[in-house]
Amino acid sequence: MIITWLVPLMISCVLVSVAFFISWKGYDNMNNQKLAPFECGFDPMSKMRSPFSIRFLLLLMLFLVFDVESILLLPLVMVSFYGINVLMNYIMCFFLLILLGGLLYEWYNQVLEWMI
Repeated sequence: MIITWLVPLMISCVLVSVAFFISWKGYDNMNNQKLAPFECGFDPMSKMRSPFSIRFLLLLMLFLVFDVESILLLPLVMVSFYGINVLMNYIMCFFLLILLGGLLYEWYNQVLEWMI
């Protein structure tokens, strides 16, 4: 009975001591730049922030919209395995047409053309 408690306790102690030794050994070669937080590619130590293109934000918003809409299509695909009625088929086609219309609008307005 005592062995069932002693063996996991010993393994846990060994793992904790190894993790502590590795973290203590790795702390010796740290400098100020490694200890500084990394936030979005900006250097937090400097006051000057370089401006970034708003196209990054636009591309992120487009990705989120199309990603969420594609996730909304997954239940419709799963329902089609169990038999789909005509109304559900029309709804899915209408939804895909809205997606295609949004993509063509963005393509026509050259939103997806990347410039630095």
